Amino acid sequence: MLRGLSFGGHNGRVSYTEPLLFVFFVLSFAGLCRIWRGRGQPKPVLLTSGLLGLFLSCWAPADWLFSRALELPYSKTGLPASDPQAIVVLAGDVAPPLRDLPVAMPDSSTYARCRYAAWLHQHWRPVPVMVAGGMGSDETPAYAQTMAHLLESAGIPPGMIWVEGKSRNTHQSAAFGAEMLRGRGINRIVLVTEADNMLRTELCFRKLGIMVVPAAFRRTDLTFSLRELIPGWPPLRRNERALHEYVGLLWYRLHGWI
Repeated sequence: MLRGLSFGGHNGRVSYTEPLLFVFFVLSFAGLCRIWRGRGQPKPVLLTSGLLGLFLSCWAPADWLFSRALELPYSKTGLPASDPQAIVVLAGDVAPPLRDLPVAMPDSSTYARCRYAAWLHQHWRPVPVMVAGGMGSDETPAYAQTMAHLLESAGIPPGMIWVEGKSRNTHQSAAFGAEMLRGRGINRIVLVTEADNMLRTELCFRKLGIMVVPAAFRRTDLTFSLRELIPGWPPLRRNERALHEYVGLLWYRLHGWI
């Protein structure tokens, strides 16, 4: 179910630079304690607040707590509990071809979404898979086209892959995708994406009258191990994702898209 996939390619390993973050925090807090204990000088309230905020942003327990509102509705594991008419996957990011790497490369998020969709098609329900995402140009393919190639390489027949390559954000992917689905007589889908990204994406499709069965993966787990109690880079990246989703939910609500 791809739950073992890591965020940002760490695969549970600690990099050589990761302990440095903890060391810098210890030194910084030690310096702040000396300042606070001193007399006759102003207290560094703003500096302390900023350092504390940075610490919490890099701390796994705070990351887990911050993501609860996004992921809690999708905490159940296992296969989706309903029969879909199609599987839908939205793009994350895709790097364009380069001179020394002349192929478009999906990021880890897009890759994981496509691999899970392919697994569902092959081991659960052999229904069509729609991929959505534009952002291409005359020289580079649409994100969805790169995703389609990935699904084909995973063994899904090209005739079972539908490509929506005009959208530039989640709202447009849902709008253009819903139009394509309704044109094929489909109003019930399984939606594949990470747990922290599912809420906004699901609400977009539901707003357009599409029934959604979530197939969420890559949930934020907390084991209270020693490693998770030490600040690190992965929680910071996950907190950035969560903040993006919270701001996106507010923005989409104000525009009436969800």
